[in-house]
Amino acid sequence: MNKATDNPPAPKAFISYAWSSPMHETWVLSLASRLMEDGVEVVLDKWDLKPGHDAFAFMESMVTDATVTKVVMICDKVYAEKADGRAGGVGAEAQILTAQLYGKTSQDRYAAIVTETDDEDKAYLPTYYKGRIHFDFSRADREEVGYEELLRWLHNKPLYIKPKIGTRPDFLVHPTVVTSAVSSKFRRSENALKQNSSTASGLLREYGEALISELRTIPIQRQSDREFDEITLEAIDSMRLHIRQLASIVQALARFDGSAFSVLLSIYEKLGSLMFHGTDVTSYYETDLDAFKAISYEAFLVLIATLLAESRFDLIAQAVRHPYLVKSGRGARGPATSSFDIFCTYVETFRHRNQRLKLNRKDLQADSIHDSHKLGSPSFDQIMEADFLLCLKASVPPSGKERLDYYPRTLIYAGGAYRPLDLFARSESRSFLNSWFPLLFPEISLDDFKKAVKALAQEGRQWFGYNGFPATYLANLEHLGSRE
Repeated sequence: MNKATDNPPAPKAFISYAWSSPMHETWVLSLASRLMEDGVEVVLDKWDLKPGHDAFAFMESMVTDATVTKVVMICDKVYAEKADGRAGGVGAEAQILTAQLYGKTSQDRYAAIVTETDDEDKAYLPTYYKGRIHFDFSRADREEVGYEELLRWLHNKPLYIKPKIGTRPDFLVHPTVVTSAVSSKFRRSENALKQNSSTASGLLREYGEALISELRTIPIQRQSDREFDEITLEAIDSMRLHIRQLASIVQALARFDGSAFSVLLSIYEKLGSLMFHGTDVTSYYETDLDAFKAISYEAFLVLIATLLAESRFDLIAQAVRHPYLVKSGRGARGPATSSFDIFCTYVETFRHRNQRLKLNRKDLQADSIHDSHKLGSPSFDQIMEADFLLCLKASVPPSGKERLDYYPRTLIYAGGAYRPLDLFARSESRSFLNSWFPLLFPEISLDDFKKAVKALAQEGRQWFGYNGFPATYLANLEHLGSRE
């Protein structure tokens, strides 16, 4: 802890005023005392000017003293007239202050308190100070507001703080720009969610419709003069800006208005439907849709990763239980809806590119997601955490149901020395573990869960080679619920 930051030195303020009347002097003394109580070291002639001392020298030393951080002039009609007429002590101070104000000293060191106005409600201020900052104490109903403003100024704690400069917007960094129609609907939807507006669900639907319509316009068809994997990768990059916006929507929904979550899941259903040709298509290359397959997988990981970051385990539970109406257009017999593993679909383009360019990479799709999430939110670590959780959910089905076909390809980056993922590291706390485990795995005990994770670690060798992936370590299996 930085004590200097936690307890900054008290500001030191010199008060300049005119001896207008005994009542005014009493008011000044009362103000000075209140400021002292509120952490301001006040220099005042009645306290600090000793009998026999040179009044002019005292005033000059206070105005020029570097330890005096603020100089406050209490301005009424008498003060303004004496300052302009260079009369008495106020006049002497005016000569010093005029030189200071128009010199190279900090302009934020000086301010006036106005205690009296003329018949037109204009502040009485010395000519040299007109047009500069002042605090209005001219009426009783203004004093408290004026006092707070004064105190903030003295302590350098303004009510309005300039925000830090953020990062450049994505549309300036990335070559592909989301159309203004989609951006407008995105902003309106995000703001409505943050304000918990009754229009949030409707605006979210409008955004979803615009998003899907925009994604349909991105070129994905093969061209005779270009390799199809180049076209697919360009399309994926074009779609990623939309996924970043979708992540912002998920975050706003998680923080402010979870009631619209079902609308968000319907957007994911429409996104998933883009992975399949409609029944009216009679001739096509299956790889033409690889960009949609890749981006649907990444988008679902972003959904879960963002909800994990917000600790919205209730919404994650909804997402993994939801029956997704993804319209494949294939007309196959079977259930009309799909589980979340529908978003984890094989993408031939990456295998073809790896082979064509002789890249010798273990998984180009994992590389692509990794490179896309090096910076920003969610991070790649959070993406891997989401992928691992979904893999566990798919591998531990409820009693009587088959496990899902889910391949966690980003976990190829989870080497043997990787640390436990955050969700499971925090789950050493029994209370934290109980905040999510019953929601996401309501059908099984913790012991059965641990057995399933150990089996998954062995199965990982079939996916990623001899070393597999360290499922038991990623899940912090030995220490789950080991602390209060």
